[in-house]
Amino acid sequence: IEPNKILSPLVESVQSAISNKSFVDLRSLLPDDIASNCDDVREIIHQHIRDLLSAQQSLRDNFFRGSIVIDDDLGLFFSHDMTEQSKKLLVLLAQEFGKQRANEIVKVAGHTSTLSGTLECGELYNTSNLIPLLDVADSIATQYPDLMVKQQQFEEMNGRVITTNRSSSNLKWEAADNGPSVGPLIAFCRTLFSNEFRSSCMRIISAEVSRLNDTKRGISVSARTAGATEIKDMEVAFERSFKDMCYLLQVLQKSLETLIQRCTGAAITPDFDEKPLTNKLREELLVGCGSVLATKILQYAAFKTGVDIDGEECFLSFSCNEKGFPERSHPVPKFFDAVDMSTLTFPTISLSCRPDKNGKYRDPLKYLQNMFPGNLGIALANTWKLCTDIDTSRNCCGDSLNEKDNLEEFLFHLKENCLLSVGIPFPILDKKSEKRILAERRQALLSKLESSENNEVIWMAAAVLIYQQVRNGTVAGDFSIRIVLNQLEKEKKISHTVGETIKKLSEAPSSTDLSLRRKVSLMGSAKNSKALATIASKLST
Repeated sequence: IEPNKILSPLVESVQSAISNKSFVDLRSLLPDDIASNCDDVREIIHQHIRDLLSAQQSLRDNFFRGSIVIDDDLGLFFSHDMTEQSKKLLVLLAQEFGKQRANEIVKVAGHTSTLSGTLECGELYNTSNLIPLLDVADSIATQYPDLMVKQQQFEEMNGRVITTNRSSSNLKWEAADNGPSVGPLIAFCRTLFSNEFRSSCMRIISAEVSRLNDTKRGISVSARTAGATEIKDMEVAFERSFKDMCYLLQVLQKSLETLIQRCTGAAITPDFDEKPLTNKLREELLVGCGSVLATKILQYAAFKTGVDIDGEECFLSFSCNEKGFPERSHPVPKFFDAVDMSTLTFPTISLSCRPDKNGKYRDPLKYLQNMFPGNLGIALANTWKLCTDIDTSRNCCGDSLNEKDNLEEFLFHLKENCLLSVGIPFPILDKKSEKRILAERRQALLSKLESSENNEVIWMAAAVLIYQQVRNGTVAGDFSIRIVLNQLEKEKKISHTVGETIKKLSEAPSSTDLSLRRKVSLMGSAKNSKALATIASKLST
């Protein structure tokens, strides 16, 4: 390969396509003996151009962000900006198509109950509910006329009629393996297709079908409890809440394991048994934060499938209490509620089932499993099986929660089954997400600390904030925070005055002198270890 003769013109064309938010036909710029061989074209584009761009980081990154189409007849590069602009157009087209398709579904179904059953059986996922590929091609061609010219030249050269043959029913969004080339315009449109786009089409149609059905029943749009737009808003709210909750659970679990290592690394007494301590810490996280996440997953699965878990005919019920304090009840969180990053103690949510008409006990997990179809019911029941406080002697819950495997198995189960349960893959914690969650939690706890006059809230928030400052981790739960306070009293990075002062407030009555609360609040709100040391020094004099 001669760089100046062959590669340099290709790189310049790629750079021009990126700058103009357009595309380039790289194959047409190659010598005939190379262009005629698909493998050679692929090697030139994927290997040699990449190597040549290695010294130009910005251009190289933009090249990889773009879309490349190579087959027996094509070798094109589409810039990232062109792809993103086309995806936005695709959303608008899908919304318009969704309205038309929903009208057709309702008209054919004719009866809402029949329609509901059809949708539950997955009728929405047939290809007739995807906007036709040729309709998208027409709109893309209007935006990029040069691409349409290339398509017409391709069809003339190959003696094929594709874009003007509206009766062609074999032109699918997903190309068949070893299928014939369809030209640059159609090939580009196919690069826009994804499972996310497919799901988006289905959601639009489903929401519009619901709106039309309610209108047929005589219910006005304004009177609906969850209109098509509101449904989408609730779905967006759940996705954000679900991801934040998953990230927070992983951050807490990671921090908890670090705390356990510190506790067990230095035994409190010679005969200290670490197992009860570690089990209790993990169980607190599992039946607290874990049960809240399980509740959101179950509620959303019911919302999406139309299963009524709140009606009088449902024998299933939730109880939401503080761990160890059954008299302290809390409202059950909703699936669309935002995650409260300032949470210090998560409630324990458990499932129960009303007895049957003969007063016989019902297994809540078996009942839950039977409420939902197939594998979905099994996945939801197993989610609760791993994070529940249900009496295991009378149901299928399995072993009691006293081993490390329960928490790890719960996370593993979520990673394997969230896509089935809620249609969203379990988000794996990375450094960026961990940093964000810790920053948001710190800010939320600072706000709680500044506004609270409650002894318990003040000392707990201060302990968690200072622990995050010195150990870059965070905890939640009454028992976990008390263990953290115990560690702060022995922490070498901070003055012993800090731990002693916080412990004094934790043991003080609610009518404590305001000066003690103020001292602890000042310590908890310290920006860094140096500021904390300064505050501790002033307060001790």
